[in-house]
Amino acid sequence: MDRALLLMLYVLSMFIYMIIIIITNRKKKSPVLKDFLGVIFFMIFWASGVFFELYSPELQHKLFWRNFTQIGSFGGSPMMFFFTVRFLGIDFKGLKMIKVLSAIFSGLFILLFFTDNYHHLLRLNVQSAELGSFTVLLFERTILNKISVVYCSVFSIFSEIMILARYRKSSDDLKKQLMIIFLGILLISVGWWNKIIWLEKNSVYFAFVFLFIPFALLILMGYFRYSLFSYSPIAREKVFEIVEEGMVIFSAEGEVIDINPTAMNILVSIGYMFNLYQGNLEKYKTKEFNRNIAEYIKAHHKDWYSSIINCFKEKLEIKESILGHDRYFMISTYPVFDSLRNPQGSISVIKDITLQKNSAISLKIKSETDGLTGILNKESFIEYVQKYMDTKSFGSRSLFLVLDIDFFKEVNDTYGHLAGDSILKDLSALIKSAIRDNDIFGRIGGEEFGIFAKEIGDMKVYRYCERIRKKISRNVFKFEEKEIKITISIGCAVSQNEKRYDDVFKKADSALYRAKNNGRDKCLIFSEKNT
Repeated sequence: MDRALLLMLYVLSMFIYMIIIIITNRKKKSPVLKDFLGVIFFMIFWASGVFFELYSPELQHKLFWRNFTQIGSFGGSPMMFFFTVRFLGIDFKGLKMIKVLSAIFSGLFILLFFTDNYHHLLRLNVQSAELGSFTVLLFERTILNKISVVYCSVFSIFSEIMILARYRKSSDDLKKQLMIIFLGILLISVGWWNKIIWLEKNSVYFAFVFLFIPFALLILMGYFRYSLFSYSPIAREKVFEIVEEGMVIFSAEGEVIDINPTAMNILVSIGYMFNLYQGNLEKYKTKEFNRNIAEYIKAHHKDWYSSIINCFKEKLEIKESILGHDRYFMISTYPVFDSLRNPQGSISVIKDITLQKNSAISLKIKSETDGLTGILNKESFIEYVQKYMDTKSFGSRSLFLVLDIDFFKEVNDTYGHLAGDSILKDLSALIKSAIRDNDIFGRIGGEEFGIFAKEIGDMKVYRYCERIRKKISRNVFKFEEKEIKITISIGCAVSQNEKRYDDVFKKADSALYRAKNNGRDKCLIFSEKNT
C-alpha cells in the first residue's frame, strides 16, 4: 500500500469521526450518547495507533504506537459492549461489576504493554522488516498475549449475540438500527481476527485503518436514515411490547406492518381469526397472519378500515364475540406522515373497554327498568316510544295498548301486598312472552302497563289484543300455595300520523276507560265515533 494512500485513508477516517462527534452532540439527551462517544474515542486511538505505527521508521517508535493501539482495542471492545447493552435497554445485577472488572483488566493489560519495553510477557523475538514502502513489526505472541486477544473478543461476541437475540423479536424499524450496529462490530472483529490469525502469519500486512472507514460510514448512514443516536426507537419498542393497549401499524395501502402482543392476543381470539388459527400464537408476525388480520378488518369493520386507508384520525367503538362472550373495544387510529406531510400509514390503538361498557350498560338498564318487574319504567317507556315516533316513516302503522289489572286493590287487600307484587312480576313475564321481541313494553303505573307494537302493517289489531287478554284470564297465578285468578282491561289505539306520545296515549287511555266502564276483562279499540 502506498504511503500517500494510507495517509488519505487515515485523514478520511478522522474526518468522518469528527463529523460523527459533531452530529451526535445534537442528541445530548440520549442515554446512549456517552457510551457511543466512548466507542468513537477509542476507535480514534485505535486507527491513529495503526497509522503512526506504519509511518514510523524506528523500531522503538513502532513499539510505542503498537502499544498505543492497545488503548483503542482494550478500551473500545468493552465500551462497544456497554453501548450495546444501553442501546438495547438491558439491565442486570452484574452489570456494574462487569464494568469495574473490565476497567481493571483493560487497565492492567494496557499498563503491561507500556511498561515492558521488549514485551517478554506479551511478545517474543520482536524485530522489524521491510515490506514495500513500509517497515513492519514481526514478533511471536505469548500465551498471555493470546489471552488478551480472547479477552477483547469476548466483548464483541457477546455484543453480537445480544443484538441478534433482540433482532429476532424487534419491529422492522429497530431491525435496521440493530443491523447497522451488528455490521459495524462484525466488520472490525472479523478484520482484526483475520489480521491476527492469517495475514500476519503469512507475512501479509494491510492498513487496518481501512476497516474503520466502513464502520464510520455505517454509523453515519444509521444516523441519517434510521435515527441511530436517538433513544426513541428503543423506547418505542419497549412501549410497543409492554403497553396494555393493542397496537397495530398499517401501511398506507392497509397492510399490517407490525402488531404488538396485546393486539395479537385480542385479534387471534375473535371468532374469524380463532377459527383460522385455533388460538395458535406461534404464527405471530408471519405475513399470512398479518394479511388475514387486514382482510378481517376490511370485511368486518369498514369504518376502521376506511380510517386506515384514508390515513385520518378516527375514534370508534367495535363489538366482537370472543369465545362466546361479547367484548367491546375502542379503536383510535392515528395517521403517520413524513416531513412533507405525505401519508405513510397509520397506527391503530385497541383498548378493551368491556368492563366500562358493561358497567355503563348495567347502569343504563338499572336506570331504565322498573325495580319490581324488570321491564321498562314509565320514564324510559315514554322515551323509547317518543324516540321511535320521531324517526318513523310517514304513514307507518303502530299500535299502542294500555293494560290495567281489574280489581287489583282487592287482591292486595285479600292476599297482601307481597302477593300483589308477586302477581305484578309474573304478569309482566306472561305479557312479555305474548308480544314480539321488538315491541316496547313497560310499567306506566301501579297496576298499569303499556305496550307499543311497532310497524304492525296489516296485523289484526283486535286479535293481537285479545290474545294477550285471554292468556292472562286463563292463567292461574300462585302465591304461597294460594291460587289467584285475575283479569285485565285493555285500551288500544292505532298510531299512524301522530308525532307525540301524549296524543296516542290519550286515545288508548280513553279506550281503556270505556273497557272498564263496560264490565272490565275487555279489549276495546279507540274510535273517534265513541269519543
